[in-house]
Amino acid sequence: MPLTLHLDRSGAFITGQNGVGKSTLLRAIGLNLMSARAFGFCYAKAASTPRAAIYTSMLIEDNLEAGKSHYMAELSRAERLARVAGSADAVFLIDEPFRGTNHDESTAASAGWLAFLATRGMVIVSSHNLLLGRLLKKHLTPIRLISSDVGALRLEQGLLTAPNGIAIMERYDFHTDIRRSAEAVMRWLSAGSPPSQMPSI
Repeated sequence: MPLTLHLDRSGAFITGQNGVGKSTLLRAIGLNLMSARAFGFCYAKAASTPRAAIYTSMLIEDNLEAGKSHYMAELSRAERLARVAGSADAVFLIDEPFRGTNHDESTAASAGWLAFLATRGMVIVSSHNLLLGRLLKKHLTPIRLISSDVGALRLEQGLLTAPNGIAIMERYDFHTDIRRSAEAVMRWLSAGSPPSQMPSI
């Protein structure tokens, strides 16, 4: 499905509902950048692409044999990218950074790392973490990938406003109590309520 992306040297923070195609979009951007750099063409009606090295942090996995957890593997890759940042023109494609640790530390580590990279190259990151998008608005343009009722895709300025992670549970055979508890916790989290009002689940 054709999409138009215009960044004009600024990076992007891409959000969208589960299953809309954020990771696929990130891979399509990478494929086009590599094809343009290596062969002088890409899969677009028209394109202007940077002559920059391309680095990714997308499919990070743990390694039982090496004794490396998912988070340790993420840190190892992130360190390598931080080391090359600023040495030459670069585009960094990053999917869901630091998901191998708890939410607070993931947000904090991602914010510091992505801000560092964004001052030294072009960063295009895909994430469900809307707080991270707000923290990085000085460095990365927020862009949301939207699917219409008929399945057409479009890109808009701004962060995702209607997450669907819990609603999508309806497609699976979860017990009603599971979703009811999830919705209660989500309402509590969204309201920023104090711990004393924590729902009983």
